[in-house]
Amino acid sequence: NVDINDQPTQIRWAHFLQSPYLEKYPHLGIYEGGFGYALGVYHPDQNNVMLLHGNLSYDEPSQEAIIKRIYQIHEWPYTLEVFQSYF
Repeated sequence: NVDINDQPTQIRWAHFLQSPYLEKYPHLGIYEGGFGYALGVYHPDQNNVMLLHGNLSYDEPSQEAIIKRIYQIHEWPYTLEVFQSYF
């Protein structure tokens, strides 16, 4: 779950950075590096599975992307509340 945009209101996981979600996910932000690049791309969490070898946890935006894809495949309606109902 990376983005080349570093603007808090435009990044792919912007909705996680907005209150009240930021209170629930305070560890999320905009961190540089990812997808094989040290600069110019951004990821949401410093403890990302793609950055730390041996860390098998996915950050919430990555979990959301997986759930969104499942909903898309089944043509089910998706909202952020759907994501939060799983956790």
